[in-house]
Amino acid sequence: MNATAAFARKELDEVTHTWRLWVLPGILLFFGITAPIMAALLPRLAEYAAGEAPGTVIKVPAPTAIDAYVQFLGNLQQLGSLAAVIIGAGIVAAEVRNGTAALTLAKPLGRGPYVLIRAATHYALTVVATLIGGAACVAVTAPLFGPGPLARAVAAVGCWLLLVAFLIAVAVLLSTLLRSQMAAAVIAAAAVIAVGALAQFGAVADWSPAGLWTASAALLTGRPTALLVPIVSTLTGTIVVLAGAVAVFRRREI
Repeated sequence: MNATAAFARKELDEVTHTWRLWVLPGILLFFGITAPIMAALLPRLAEYAAGEAPGTVIKVPAPTAIDAYVQFLGNLQQLGSLAAVIIGAGIVAAEVRNGTAALTLAKPLGRGPYVLIRAATHYALTVVATLIGGAACVAVTAPLFGPGPLARAVAAVGCWLLLVAFLIAVAVLLSTLLRSQMAAAVIAAAAVIAVGALAQFGAVADWSPAGLWTASAALLTGRPTALLVPIVSTLTGTIVVLAGAVAVFRRREI
């Protein structure tokens, strides 16, 4: 077994024996369970709010499976993206700080494979965590509202997974640029917020990864949306940013 394959195996084993196995899957599982429950409770919460203010009438349509999936997708886009990039910001910076990276790279392992394997392992964990959370959301939604438009829900979550691959790549780049894991995490979180904000501007969203932010919701609710350019720009951007991370790390002193 060569050094690259051995390192990849070590990374996968590390995921299954450290806190990373539980944190992100735990967060997304929580989102999957609570999203349908919050959708079901929304009319009662609205009635309670109206009761607290006499004369106020709040009309809330009866919730459906789509409302549960929209709630889950919103949690993924906002809190899920933040969790993924904050964890990703430590992929290189934390290892360099504690000296683990130097020990690993003392073996016949190139810096490029080191960065790419760590990024790929984190993304794989994100995908698995999303599948767990999504399955929980469907399992709780079905007895409350029926299964709803599962194909559209899968497509919407798939768009988010493409977008979060780009955001994780940005976090990895920051992790190779900065010595402080905290600084990398803060800037990566700001990047998530910036992408969400840019998604509100059609001219930007139509030609950038930000388009997948709004495309996810559009797919879920059955609205027409342009996908080709945002998908191509996201995949291209992910490759370019990861290549930049490798180039930066090759020149970095550890």
